[in-house]
Amino acid sequence: MNAMVASTAAFGTKYNTHHTKRTSATRPSVVLPGVDSTGVAAKSRYSLELTRRGRLVLLGVPAIALAAVVVLVSMAFVFGSTASPAHASAQYPAVNMADYARTVTVLQGESLWSIAAASDPNRDVREIVSEIVALNELGAGVLQAGQQLFVPLPK
Repeated sequence: MNAMVASTAAFGTKYNTHHTKRTSATRPSVVLPGVDSTGVAAKSRYSLELTRRGRLVLLGVPAIALAAVVVLVSMAFVFGSTASPAHASAQYPAVNMADYARTVTVLQGESLWSIAAASDPNRDVREIVSEIVALNELGAGVLQAGQQLFVPLPK
């Protein structure tokens, strides 16, 4: 059992030149993060790839939502134009208010309550006040002297 010691000198320089000699062709290279030794971008451990389902969710759901908004806006435009007040006047004849109410001029110091009480003493004043507000489209119920109001006729 002979032991043989081999050294790099025993094999000559032919077998160990690439390990010991450094020439310009075998210069150590600097490896950038995310780029492999050939210069090609390597896949990172943390890179993301979308699956088919992911692309569908990312692109399809907003596209469907946008289409729904376009449909709703177009429907609102079409149905809104047919239900406009301009069409309402053509469909329904004008109402003669003389059949339902009379015109009263508000005097200084008068209120809706006093006008309603004077218009029909046999009815509940609260009902008459609500009718006056509805007939005249009064939002606040504040009256001004000289204002013209429609007051319902006594029943």
